[in-house]
Amino acid sequence: MPQDCVTADFRSTALTAILLAAGYVGLYQLNVFIMGETAFGGLASLVFLPAFVRLLAVLLIGWWAIPALFVAAWFCVDLSLSPGSQFIVAGALALGAPLAIQSTRKHAGLHPTLSNLTWQRLLLLSFASAFGNGVAYHMGLLLVGGVPSLGSSFPATILGDTVGTWAVIYALKIILTLARK
Repeated sequence: MPQDCVTADFRSTALTAILLAAGYVGLYQLNVFIMGETAFGGLASLVFLPAFVRLLAVLLIGWWAIPALFVAAWFCVDLSLSPGSQFIVAGALALGAPLAIQSTRKHAGLHPTLSNLTWQRLLLLSFASAFGNGVAYHMGLLLVGGVPSLGSSFPATILGDTVGTWAVIYALKIILTLARK
């Protein structure tokens, strides 16, 4: 492969990663505006719109989603943590969903081109993303002493990520449908 193609591919991926990180931060701010601060001990929300970006990022740029999600999480984690603890939690948030999505993607037989992406596979991937993120987020919080117990915040994280992902998917579907008319 010629060097120019590699450079162009990297630039395209880097630009996509930057736009996805910005989209995550924007959806986070919209989420806070609509839903207020997080519920369930200040750790989880029943609707978390940026979860959509996690799924989209992994589907579009694969493992390159991790640095984009780390940067986005760094700007959005507002739990009054020390910089070291924030680094750990942001890292956990950046890793959980991509690991779960890529594993599920492989086992579900999803083609790299997404040519066989069905609503069933998308639903499965969104559950995997929410679960992987919930596990990693709470592991990160446990490592830094930021969560007294998993109690209601763990299931709320999974529910909020799933509902948030599908809220954005349906909002985009409605917008695109109206735009075609």
